[in-house]
Formats: sequence, structure tokens, C-alpha cells
Amino acid sequence: MTKKIKHPPKILDDVWNNEFYETLFEKSKLRLSRERAFVIINMLKHALKLEGEVAEMGVYKGSTAFIIASYMKDSPKDFLLFDTFEGTPEHSKEDNVKRHGFYADTSLSEVKAFLSDFNNVHYFPGFIPQVFQNLQKKEYAFVHIHLNLYTSTKNALEYIFDKLTLGGIILIEDYGLSQCLGVKKATDEYVQSQGNTVIHLPTGQAIVIKV
Repeated sequence: MTKKIKHPPKILDDVWNNEFYETLFEKSKLRLSRERAFVIINMLKHALKLEGEVAEMGVYKGSTAFIIASYMKDSPKDFLLFDTFEGTPEHSKEDNVKRHGFYADTSLSEVKAFLSDFNNVHYFPGFIPQVFQNLQKKEYAFVHIHLNLYTSTKNALEYIFDKLTLGGIILIEDYGLSQCLGVKKATDEYVQSQGNTVIHLPTGQAIVIKV
């Protein structure tokens, strides 16, 4: 007779609380949960085996960019960073929180200084989608989107999806957060229009895999 488990097994949370990650997260000045950072790292590990570059859209002070760049230090891939580097643009009627001007306590020079140890990082300051104009055609293996807003998220997805390599990953922050309903709406609308699937994680993140 099979013995029933009265309580669910404990998750081995030491995988993101050990000394290695402790040091990495401290150096990165991590501004989101360790669980979310751990998801980013594992999606990146997969993507680094694929053809294509790596990008982050929504950089703020460079915390998650530091983590990504650390894992890419020996990679021949380029790491492209897209941000206004001067705060969040105007929200739309699809957004349930007014965020215009949020995260303005940063700058391009500050982020460049923070990431100065990494040689494969390239910066693209400006508003989405204008910043994509005249950008050299690229193929992407992994894109981390952390834009908080409906319009920015949808424009980012419209730009990146066709350029994502087969098996490539888009990781979207704040998809499941109650204060970022525009992000979920933009993601669902665009990804479903492409016949693809949004994978909702319990961390509040979402993953889209190019199939």
C-alpha cells in the first residue's frame, strides 16, 4: 500500500540561496525577488546554446542586466540594452497604474559605469518603438522584457517576435502582477495573435518560447 504524503515536499530553495547566488545577487544590487532572478538565469542558460543575441528591454539601474551579463561574460553573443534611461513613458488607458516618470533616478552614464566590466554590452537609449528604427537586423535567442506598460510591452513584442530564433525565449516581467494589468493584456493579445502560448509562472513572470 502506497503511503500518502500528508504535506507537500519542501522546495529546495537553497538553489538560489547558496553562496554563489548570494554573491551574484549582492553585486547586482538585485531589485526583484531571488526566485525571479533565478528564472532569468535558467532561461538564459538554455538560450545561450541557441543562435542569436541577447537583449533586455527595461533596464532601470542595470540590476538584472548585471546578472545576465555575468552569465554571458565568456559568450561571443552581443547583449543589447534598451531603455529611456530617464524614466517610464506615458501610460495608456490599458494600464491600471499611472507610471509616467517612474524610475527616473537613473541615467545612461550610471548604468554604463555599473556594467563597465562587461565588454559585450551595447546601449540603445530612447523610447520604444522609435529606438528600434535603423537598428541593424539581429536574431535573438533570449529577450528579457521589463517595461511595466501596455504599449511599450506590445511594441517590444511586435519588434522582437519575428526576430526570435526557433526555440528562443521571451521572458516578461510583471505579467501576473495586479498593478501591471496592461502588461498581461499586451502579452496575451500579441502572443495569441501569433498562434503561440504564454506560460504563466507563479513568480508573476511569463515565458514565450518560439515554436
